[in-house]
Amino acid sequence: MDKKICIYDPIIDDQMSKVRGIGRYLKLLKSSLKDNAIFTNTVDDIPKDCIFINPFFNFFAPPLISKKQFIKQIAVIHDVIPLKYRSHFPVGIMGSINFLRNKKSLSNYDLIITDSDSSKADIIKILKVDEQKIKVVYPTLSNDFLKIKERKPSFIKDLDEKYLIYVGDATWNKNLLNIAKAIKSIGIKAVFVGKVFQKKEDLNHSWQRQLKSFLNLTKDDSNFIFPGFVSDNELVWLYKNSVCNLLVSHDEGFGFSFIEAGSQKTPSVLSDILVFKEIAQDNALFSNNNEWKNIADNIKRIIDNPSLRETLGEEAYERSRFFTQD
Repeated sequence: MDKKICIYDPIIDDQMSKVRGIGRYLKLLKSSLKDNAIFTNTVDDIPKDCIFINPFFNFFAPPLISKKQFIKQIAVIHDVIPLKYRSHFPVGIMGSINFLRNKKSLSNYDLIITDSDSSKADIIKILKVDEQKIKVVYPTLSNDFLKIKERKPSFIKDLDEKYLIYVGDATWNKNLLNIAKAIKSIGIKAVFVGKVFQKKEDLNHSWQRQLKSFLNLTKDDSNFIFPGFVSDNELVWLYKNSVCNLLVSHDEGFGFSFIEAGSQKTPSVLSDILVFKEIAQDNALFSNNNEWKNIADNIKRIIDNPSLRETLGEEAYERSRFFTQD
């Protein structure tokens, strides 16, 4: 590789962010690019003759770069969900100003990378970016995750106890209220992995309304388990031993937990939306995300039919292998 790749890493000093979302993607870049890339949290120190990658283009923060200053500049836009659903993601005056500045700054990037054809279509429609400037590069699992040794979490008391697993954020698009109603109707345990579910403060923020309603709905219900952060070793165990993975979102840019669960031969119940048909194809059960009874019915199909769970798990595993670091 003739030129060094320099990647902006905003979480070098943030230990907790390294384990989910942004951290997972940066870990994947490090695993894939190896010694060909330099990671830094200071744009000013990056050599001008490098290929610069902004791995998390944030529309509502001040632009990371606002001119052409490196040989090649690449922006990664994982999705534009907050732009598609403005009423659920209000950003205020400064956020709106930063959005206009960032939209203008996109002209300084030579290439935009996104996570799916679905996200690409949204970027073209909402941001009016030339299709030729956008390339889809599917995320995947790092080699470390695939080789990890599982470990049973201490909060799981009974190996034979059936439970569901949800791994992800808690914003409006995650559809947590319908997921909770489906779980309550069945009466099965569900593990919600993520530090966000232990959050008690700042729940009046407009982006936290769904989480606040979800926590109120599940309060004092022992079927809802919130362990907070779990290690990758524990996460692998949780995926492998769960009845199924839940990701019944209103919208997504990719759907990472489908391939994490699939790598452990665990099936997923997904929402019947375009991006999941792209990522999972036919290798999952698809639900109407607006009908909690339909979500519950699909979960019960897997609970009541072990052979269906095994078949879907094998199919999810084969599909997960399509997404490679190569």
